[in-house]
Amino acid sequence: MNISTSLDDSQVTKLSAALSLHRNFLTMSVIVILLTVSVAIAAVFLAAYLWSVSRGQFEDDVSPASRILFEDEPLNK
Repeated sequence: MNISTSLDDSQVTKLSAALSLHRNFLTMSVIVILLTVSVAIAAVFLAAYLWSVSRGQFEDDVSPASRILFEDEPLNK
């Protein structure tokens, strides 16, 4: 029994096309996953920023800068 392991040109072309399609599908699915994860992370950061703004975290922007100009009162023990 003689089993031929060589492929003719049409079989090689079909196999190459199938592998290329599979590789492109995997690449596109990774891009979709990465885009979804990055948009989700951006949404979390946006929600954290909006939460901090609504809680007044950025209200006083003058006193922290001027606080370093004044000396602290010495502690009397």
